[in-house]
Amino acid sequence: MTGAATSHRVEVGDLQVHYWDQGAGTPVVLLHGGLATAEMSWTETMPALARRFRVVAPDARGHGGTDNPAPVLGYDQMADDLAGLVARLDLDRPFVAGYSDGAQVALELALRHPGLARGIVLGGTVSEPHDVYVAGLHAWGFPAPGDVDLQLLEREFGDEFYAETRTAHEHVRDDASWRRFLEQISALWLGVPRYEETRLATITDPVLVITGDRDEMAGLAQAERLYRGIPGAELAVVPDADHGAADRRVYWALVEDFLDRHGAAG
Repeated sequence: MTGAATSHRVEVGDLQVHYWDQGAGTPVVLLHGGLATAEMSWTETMPALARRFRVVAPDARGHGGTDNPAPVLGYDQMADDLAGLVARLDLDRPFVAGYSDGAQVALELALRHPGLARGIVLGGTVSEPHDVYVAGLHAWGFPAPGDVDLQLLEREFGDEFYAETRTAHEHVRDDASWRRFLEQISALWLGVPRYEETRLATITDPVLVITGDRDEMAGLAQAERLYRGIPGAELAVVPDADHGAADRRVYWALVEDFLDRHGAAG
């Protein structure tokens, strides 16, 4: 991570959590996507937000510099990890902005820990394992929950990005642990729950749902389902953007507008 961000490790429950910290003011927690790390995801976003806010960017359980002593990965489990980190760092009702897998964690946080966050940003989120989502995971090399086709996955990622992704995770250095990690990812992704409308209706935190208009995995239909299901939710659509919508400047302009309207004092 470039700039003034500092690297830290802290014990949270059964984990040693690695996180980056930068800036001052209202806290904003950034949650990266699956198979990524905070450093891979937020090198431009973090210093930009840190001009106004205190930005904390943890590596999720099993990712990057955060270990995973459990044999599984779960979004509910990672939401509890996040709640523990917020308490451990004494963050006062932070905003939580997740993208892709990070947004799945943020959604679980809103359900399991109401009121902990000042506001929740759900970017590139799915609310049910729909056909296009499942087919996309199969095409990447995850044929069934807990299974992985390493050759197909490497081909889909490309040699350079595949190697970079593997190197970024400190706890999966040998072939066996790398395969176990990917099997956990496969079970996590293909086991995404269907969030029933009655459950979404229990969310009380302010929520911004944001998606790219060309995101097939977590696009307009999924965003609208969350927007309609969560009381008071707001909806933003990034034009001409696929699942990489968070790489666009307009995405973060929309996020900052949400933060400002919901009590940010950065």
